[in-house]
Amino acid sequence: MKVTRAISDRPSPQRDRFIRAAAELFRVRGYNATGIADIVSLAGGPKGSLYHFFPGGKGEIARAVISYATHVASQSLSAIDAPTAANRLIEYGTLLAGWMEASGCREGCPIATTLLELAPDSGEIASLGAAAFNDWAAIFARDLE
Repeated sequence: MKVTRAISDRPSPQRDRFIRAAAELFRVRGYNATGIADIVSLAGGPKGSLYHFFPGGKGEIARAVISYATHVASQSLSAIDAPTAANRLIEYGTLLAGWMEASGCREGCPIATTLLELAPDSGEIASLGAAAFNDWAAIFARDLE
């Protein structure tokens, strides 16, 4: 039996640009202060393409941003060569502090900003946030084994 995926599920450089642009804007402005036009402008693609990849609109983009940012943060955490969970936490804290300093403390975590704005009204967003934090906790738990 041949399995086919929906067009919006296929890897696409343009889709990825929309996700990265939205993540950047959510990190800087927050979810509510970011419009579809802002995402389209920063990503450099046509508005019709955004709705092609995200027919559910901004809410679907938010879910994709949380998944993307979870993956990036998990990779960053896993890439730290630390002998203990405490060392990994210190190294990651140093990395985050560097990012905050570089932005003049004007940029946050796209997951945190999106969760703060949407989780109270969206169980799906809250679940994605919980899954992100569980992924990161699992990385530290492996250090403790």
